Amino acid sequence: MRFSWTPNAPRSARSPLRFTRLGTPGFYVTWARPALFATGIVTNLDAGAPRRSLADAGGQVDLRFTMLSRLSMTLSVGYAVAFEKHRRDRDELMVSLKVL
Repeated sequence: MRFSWTPNAPRSARSPLRFTRLGTPGFYVTWARPALFATGIVTNLDAGAPRRSLADAGGQVDLRFTMLSRLSMTLSVGYAVAFEKHRRDRDELMVSLKVL
C-alpha cells in the first residue's frame, strides 16, 4: 500500500505587543505575542476509498515576563480544535513555561 499526503498550514503571527508598565518592579510582563493557526491534511491522494481529510484551528499567546529583575520566563497558553468528517471534534489546551 502506498501512502501519499499533502499538508497545508497557514499561520498568522503578529509582532509582540510591548508593555512598559505592566506589573511591579519585582515581577513584570515585557511583551505578549498572539498567534492564530490552521492546518489541513489529506492522505491517500491516489486512492479513492481510504482517503482522509483532517483539519485543525487554534490560537496561542506567549507572555514574556521577568521576575526579580534577572529571571526571564515565557508563559505560553494555546488552544486548538481538530476536525474530521463523520467524527467528533477533538480539542486540546496547552500551557508551558520556559525559564530562560
